[in-house]
Amino acid sequence: MSDAAECRDRAAQCIQLAATAGSALQRTVLLNAANSWLNLANQAERDTAQQKLEDDREQTVSSRTAA
Repeated sequence: MSDAAECRDRAAQCIQLAATAGSALQRTVLLNAANSWLNLANQAERDTAQQKLEDDREQTVSSRTAA
């Protein structure tokens, strides 16, 4: 499982818990936690995409200099 997928799973858990929270404060805290997990998931996806771009560029440069 990817880091982003794990973060999304944790966000879903927080949302499920928020649905059964005993108070408005608990619900708010859990929904804020879910939002934080989703933000982390988005950042992990951006980081993965950026790393892939850098790896592809490096591979392209390496293959050009080897030719």
